[in-house]
Amino acid sequence: MQKRIIQCLNEPSTGFEKGITLFLILLVYVSIVQLAIEVRYPELAFSNKTAFLACEYFVLGIFTIEAGIRIIFDPNRWQYFKRFSGIVDLLAIVPGLLAIFLPFLDSTAWIRVLRLFRLLRIFKLVRYGEITGGITQVLTPFLAIAVGLKGIMVAVEGHDWWPEMNNLNVVIGVVGFSLAIL
Repeated sequence: MQKRIIQCLNEPSTGFEKGITLFLILLVYVSIVQLAIEVRYPELAFSNKTAFLACEYFVLGIFTIEAGIRIIFDPNRWQYFKRFSGIVDLLAIVPGLLAIFLPFLDSTAWIRVLRLFRLLRIFKLVRYGEITGGITQVLTPFLAIAVGLKGIMVAVEGHDWWPEMNNLNVVIGVVGFSLAIL
């Protein structure tokens, strides 16, 4: 039973198991979009604070449960923390838990930024098993990371530390053309 649960999480084979993996990837995207909205449109996040907190706690709860299941059912519990997947799980949940259990901190904005480590979960999730087949299987990790990075860029491009560029059409066109040739 223990081995089957770990296999279900690490190498999804049935439709249900693949659905769980896709759901976890969706939660990573939800978390990144939420962070982008909080940083880019703080007034919107403040006016909907309850919904944003509920969403954050839900995502954090799911990630914590998944990490807990992995720790409980992994035959080498202490080795789990030394592997890439264990480190990614810890980086994904510890910032949120710190914000909950250390509310007396003056500012938890730096903890919110640490939620970007959840993007690493996509690397972990898409490398396990065949969620899709063929060319889609090869491109899925790259597409997942590209979408996640775009969310991060939307979040940070509104800050004043970036040089101002009024028109990025040429840059985007050249980069897109270069990538298309590759």
